[in-house]
Amino acid sequence: MRLMFLGTAAAEGIPSLFCKCECCKKSRIMKGKNIRKRSALLINDDLIIDMGPDLLYSAQQYNLSLNKLKYILVTHAHFDHFYPENLEIRSERYQKKNFPIIEILGNSSVFLKLSQMGYNDDELYIHRNELIMYKKYNFGKYIVIPIPANHAHEFGMAANYIIKFENRTILYATDTGKYKEKWIKQLKDVVFDAIILDGTNIFSETSENHLNIDGIIGMKNKLINNKNTHEKTKFICTHFSHGNLPLHDQLCEMSSRYNLIMAYDGMEIKL
Repeated sequence: MRLMFLGTAAAEGIPSLFCKCECCKKSRIMKGKNIRKRSALLINDDLIIDMGPDLLYSAQQYNLSLNKLKYILVTHAHFDHFYPENLEIRSERYQKKNFPIIEILGNSSVFLKLSQMGYNDDELYIHRNELIMYKKYNFGKYIVIPIPANHAHEFGMAANYIIKFENRTILYATDTGKYKEKWIKQLKDVVFDAIILDGTNIFSETSENHLNIDGIIGMKNKLINNKNTHEKTKFICTHFSHGNLPLHDQLCEMSSRYNLIMAYDGMEIKL
C-alpha cells in the first residue's frame, strides 16, 4: 500500500492568501516543505481521499495523471475537501472521451454540492455511493468503512475512514476533534499499520472540531490502549493550519519526542 500526501494544509493553505503571520511570512521565504496545499491523500494510484481546489496543481507538481483513479472517498463537503469542479473536467464539455466509471463515497451534503453543478452522473462518468457509518464497502481490492468524525456537524457530520488493502489497514482521521468513547469502542479488533491524525491546531489552542498536540497524544493513547496498534504502527499528522505553526524542520523537532511523523506535501510512505 502506497500513501502519497498531495496536500497537508487546512482550508487556508500555507502560506495563506492574505496572511502576514510569522508562519506565512517565513513559508514564503523558505518554501520547500513549508508550502502546503489543501489536504488530500492518494492511495496507490486508484483511490483518493478528498479532492479540493489544489488537486490540479498537485497532479502537475508530482507528474501525476489521475486516469487510473477508480475510487473517491470524501470526508465532508467543506470546500477544501470537496471541490466538485474537478470532476467537471471529465465531461464532454472539456474532453470528448469516454472515461471509466469512478465510485464516489460521500454523504448527502457532498452529493448536493455535486448536483448543483448541473450535470448528471453519466455525463461525469461517476457512480454515487451514499455513506452510511460503519457500513462495509467493497471497492475492488479495498474494504472501506466510514466512521464518525467530530467535525462538520452542520453538513451532516464528517467521516473518517478505515481502509484495508491486501494485508494492510490504515485509519484516516482528519478533520476531527477527539473521538467519543463509544466511537473508540467500535474500533475494537481493528489493528492499524498507519494512523493519520488531524494536526490542524498542533501547537495552538484548539476546538471540539480539530486537534492540537494534547488531543493528538490523547487520541494516540486511546487507540494504543484499545489495542488498535502494533509495535510498528506509524502515527502521521497532517491538515495543518498556519496559526502558531513552526516551519517544517522545527515542527519535526518539536514533535520528535512524541514519536509522530509530520507529513509534508509530496511525502510518500509504503506500508
